[in-house]
Amino acid sequence: MFYTSKYIDIRRVLILLFFQDQILGMRWLNELIGSILTSIGLNIDEKIGGMLHFFIYDSIKIFILLSVLIYIISYIQSYFPPEKTKKILGRFYLGKYIRSFTWNSYTVL
Repeated sequence: MFYTSKYIDIRRVLILLFFQDQILGMRWLNELIGSILTSIGLNIDEKIGGMLHFFIYDSIKIFILLSVLIYIISYIQSYFPPEKTKKILGRFYLGKYIRSFTWNSYTVL
């Protein structure tokens, strides 16, 4: 099947919108928490239901985002030993100050 540039652009836009709404915006989690609270009899349009919805949704979202961030940082750090990081930061003017703040806790007097 032959696609013109219009169809490719529409497909890209749809993919980006899906990624933004569902993955980054976590709309799926928002809808899941809302349906669970509604199924147990809480109305999420009222104060108590909205408060519980916000608290549960944000708590889970923060936990997921922190877990992903910690995983990515630890994965990157596994490829950079401290000596290599000191060399890389030593090349820059501000790198010396960053290095002194970062590794002061590891030095033994």
